[in-house]
Amino acid sequence: FIILDRFMRASGTFSQPNPYAGFLGLALPVTLSLALLSVGSALRQPRRMVAWLWAAFYLGATLLLAAALLASWSRGGWIGAAAGVTVVIVMRSRRAALLFAGVALLVLAALLLGSLSPAQLPQPVAARVQEVPAFFGVGDPLNQEVNDDNFALIERLAHWVAAQRMFAASPLLGVGPGNYAAVYDTYRLPRWEEPLGHAHNVYLNVLAETGIIGFAAFVVLWSASIVFVVRRRAHTRDAWANALAVGMLGVLAHLAVHNLVDNLFVQGMYILVALWLALLDASTYGSQTDSAAGAAASVHT
Repeated sequence: FIILDRFMRASGTFSQPNPYAGFLGLALPVTLSLALLSVGSALRQPRRMVAWLWAAFYLGATLLLAAALLASWSRGGWIGAAAGVTVVIVMRSRRAALLFAGVALLVLAALLLGSLSPAQLPQPVAARVQEVPAFFGVGDPLNQEVNDDNFALIERLAHWVAAQRMFAASPLLGVGPGNYAAVYDTYRLPRWEEPLGHAHNVYLNVLAETGIIGFAAFVVLWSASIVFVVRRRAHTRDAWANALAVGMLGVLAHLAVHNLVDNLFVQGMYILVALWLALLDASTYGSQTDSAAGAAASVHT
């Protein structure tokens, strides 16, 4: 966990950097969305001091979370945060979506023309990022010699292979909920004896333990969560609740992407997601009640 030969990777009270980064990523999209709302409100009301105080609060929280996420040195946290922030910016408004699309096209063109490359990043960050493609099947790191730099990557991939073998052995029902570590020794690769408790990929872990049936239920659950947030956003007229809903979509995006390379359902973080959903439900309940009352009055008339 040493970075730059000098610092420890930030882990807060989580003891490990990756779940700490996941926790930060499950808050960052919401603070960003509320910061964009509050800054826009302050610019429209430049003489209202309270608006500027709220803008400073949300903007400061966003920058603090982003700095802590960087200090965690978690690649999964970084790509998850990138997905969450992208969703927030794109969903904020049509103008923001068009602006983001234009910037993305310019960056893509620069990459294709060779005028922009990861090597232009600070060397420690570039070295950390260059292994990300291996997570998605680029190269064959499992056949490389293990060293301090690639140990975490190869260890994670070895556990993915074990999960794939479990699913192949029992594709319909899996090896049983919570049994990944219990049966790991039967399916593991040589030299990787420690089961670590899960496959470091939620989707592979669900497939390994519960098979196709459990995975289908898992997909339905999180699809329903997305539909819930989208519907709540569509039915609210409150700007704060709308921004909260956009931030929640970013949270679910971070959860979906970061879970490709890790397991964020640890140390009670699922409770954080549940609390965000509950807050959104409470924040939009009044708007729904007013809309229902108005509709009822119209029918009565």
